[in-house]
Amino acid sequence: MSSLKDIMKIKEEELDLVVFTQKEREAGINTVYDPTLDKEIFQVFVHYNFPLREEKSWEFDSFREARNFAASQFKDWELLHWNHGVNRPCGKGDDCGKGACSTKNPDGSEGGCGTGGCTSCGATKEFDEMLKGA
Repeated sequence: MSSLKDIMKIKEEELDLVVFTQKEREAGINTVYDPTLDKEIFQVFVHYNFPLREEKSWEFDSFREARNFAASQFKDWELLHWNHGVNRPCGKGDDCGKGACSTKNPDGSEGGCGTGGCTSCGATKEFDEMLKGA
């Protein structure tokens, strides 16, 4: 399923509410300050969740350029609208990343580490099992 149309609908003021996910990778668009240009620029980034490390990033002068690039790169990724009001166990340091991944889905149903990873933070089942053995 393509997210192309949904990505093209993203508004600049929604940048901190949208994330693209694919397996253990996460991507998005944010603003960064470029001191050499003395202005804010738009950065499209991809990082791995566990361990957290940047894969790559690209910089653009305008939101439109960044959004168009993101649409071409992430059209086959899942587009999620981040809800800052959701209490995620991994955000508190409880279960996720400690070998005891047992979270709930946003709708309240049982979640945890399935084939796609933790429904709260994206940690993979393999990562969770590795921590249990450590």
